[in-house]
Order: sequence, then structure tokens, then C-alpha cells
Amino acid sequence: MTENLQNTAASAPNAATPEGRVAAAHVAEPLNVLDKVGMGILSLLGLGGLWMMLAPFLVGFQGRGADWTAGTTNDFVVGLVLAALSLAAVVTVLGGGLATIARTARERVTPEEV
Repeated sequence: MTENLQNTAASAPNAATPEGRVAAAHVAEPLNVLDKVGMGILSLLGLGGLWMMLAPFLVGFQGRGADWTAGTTNDFVVGLVLAALSLAAVVTVLGGGLATIARTARERVTPEEV
């Protein structure tokens, strides 16, 4: 059945735009499924980092107004690093998607339109 679909897609005529350009049959997505899953995992890691930063205070391990214990300091620093790294990774993936969108837009512009 897939061969039939491929043959039908290959034999279909290309649609032309009013300017005479041929429309692309397949446009690449800026973010594929793997990128989206990775961003979801990175977001969960970022939330985990935020929880590590706030947990000693919310759960009550750290007394109000008391000096920070070694455990509280460790949780806060590790959570901060984890949240910062996951945020940087998500921004990097989104930046790659935006770069793909910009590249695709530049390829579609003809010299007459510039």
C-alpha cells in the first residue's frame, strides 16, 4: 500500500503558484518529534531543578530565618545548576528551530521579491 501511495504522490502534478513558481510538496518541520520529546524531558529536568531549590524550604527541612545547612546549600546549588542547564538546552533547541524557519523563508524568496 505504501508503494501505491508513493507512486500516486510521485505522479501527481506539481501545483504552480500565480507567480509561476512550483510549490514544494513537502516542507521540513523546524522541530521534529525527537526535538519535541527532548524539550519535554529538558523541561521536566528544569522543573526538577526548581523543586530541588525550593524543597528544603517548602518541606520544612530548613528552619525559617535559620542559617542554611550544608544539605540546603547543596540542594539549592545543584538545583540551580540543573535548572540553568536545562533552560539553556531548551533555548538552544528552540534557536535551532527558529534558524530552520529563517533558512526556509530565505530559500523561498526569489531575487525579484528582495
